[in-house]
Amino acid sequence: GLAGRGSAMATDSSRGSRDLSLVVAGLALGLATSWWLQRRERLAGLPAPNAELKSIHVIGDVYLDMIAKVSRLPQWDGDTLIEMPIETHPGGSALNTAVQLASLINTRWREPKMRKTVKFDRCVLHSLVGEDVYGQVVTERIKDTGVELSAPAVGGQGVCICLSGPTDRAFVSYRGTVERLCERDIDRSVLLTPRTGHVHFAAYYDCTGLQRSMPTLMKEARAMGATISLVPQSDSSGEWKTDLLDLLYLVDVLICNEEELARMTHLPRDEVDAAIQVLLNKRCKLIVVTRGSKTNQIPKN
Repeated sequence: GLAGRGSAMATDSSRGSRDLSLVVAGLALGLATSWWLQRRERLAGLPAPNAELKSIHVIGDVYLDMIAKVSRLPQWDGDTLIEMPIETHPGGSALNTAVQLASLINTRWREPKMRKTVKFDRCVLHSLVGEDVYGQVVTERIKDTGVELSAPAVGGQGVCICLSGPTDRAFVSYRGTVERLCERDIDRSVLLTPRTGHVHFAAYYDCTGLQRSMPTLMKEARAMGATISLVPQSDSSGEWKTDLLDLLYLVDVLICNEEELARMTHLPRDEVDAAIQVLLNKRCKLIVVTRGSKTNQIPKN
């Protein structure tokens, strides 16, 4: 299980279906990307796997989650004592996805029978980290995950304080580096190379400073022969502007949960098929809807 906004290294299984969805999304991305690359190679007559290995790149949010397990919410002008130590874990949609993909790559390399199916040999995370002590913590922890970090250190690290109760959670978030992340923070010399096989954009709605440049980055990555995937994440402003839909013709794989699907398309949550059709009409090639304990849905068409 994951914690806070979805930490990459926590183990409390009671933290909800949203955390499970992040894990499922990471694994779904790996499988969907592999499927799409194989399909594209068959259609284009490209050589089978085991040609030059590619790199997979993830662009988006990195938070530091601070998690306090409480039995009740604190009161103003009071001091709530807790029994368990406060935990700190790097998190965020982009980091979680990168950790899952790096783990998938490493697992396949360790299995002799699976090595012939490996298309990627490295996972690079493009983001922005703080130059403060919290940013240092994030950077040090990422070194242990197998993920390569390409991220300038500027300003205050995005931090999420999570009060984790027996049945629910509450968050206090400072976006900091997540909100500040923009095109100039992305090292194109690392991102755009002949070995770039896939680029994943995480937390579209959270990374407000990056939204305007996403079409350009996607086009440049596609020009290098890479495929593109995208996770919208929740829009904390509640606006759910439709600008995202205009990007979908550049996206090979879109991964979202049922709530995000409904909000993006402005349709009722129970009209999953209709919402998927809206996205297909925007020329998105493959849509994966994570549904918690329900079966994930991939449209037949």
